[in-house]
Amino acid sequence: MKLKFVLGWFWFLAVLFCTVFLILQPQWLNPDFLKEILSSYQTNIVFVYCSILLIRILFFIPPTPLLFLGFALFPTSKIMVAFIVLMSNCISATFYYYFAGTMGWNAYFQRKFPSQMQKLEAQLVGKKSLFLMSFWCFFPLIPTDLVCYVAAVVGLKYSTVISGVLIGQIPMLILYTWLGEIVFNF
Repeated sequence: MKLKFVLGWFWFLAVLFCTVFLILQPQWLNPDFLKEILSSYQTNIVFVYCSILLIRILFFIPPTPLLFLGFALFPTSKIMVAFIVLMSNCISATFYYYFAGTMGWNAYFQRKFPSQMQKLEAQLVGKKSLFLMSFWCFFPLIPTDLVCYVAAVVGLKYSTVISGVLIGQIPMLILYTWLGEIVFNF
């Protein structure tokens, strides 16, 4: 229990620190500024980019802005960027799936929202679970990380979760790659 408490506070303080930092230094949210900084690491830029995609998982940051940052950093390698983001999304899905029970939030949701959790469980554990996971992972207004977390809370199988992420995210990344091509060639 003590480890959970320490980890929970560490995560909270890290998010708080980053939030205050970004309020005080808003230029760090500017893609051109980030591109300039990352370009200074030219020899290790792919490693730095992958590291940023992995670190974002801890702070519930959606990958879409980082996808477009990748398109700006690697304008001739959009497929590589989409693949890296897809892999980070799978790592993120795995992290949130297995992290769901660690902090005890699942018990909180079960206690606080029992009827909503029963509805979600009925929908996600039924025959349409893969379709729903894929749709929710494709739909841009629903964070994939949240979908994976909820899927773990209601007891959906990991194989269904990761398959849903892949099926939902691949068309989304193809669409974003196509849009990125249009925007960066405009």
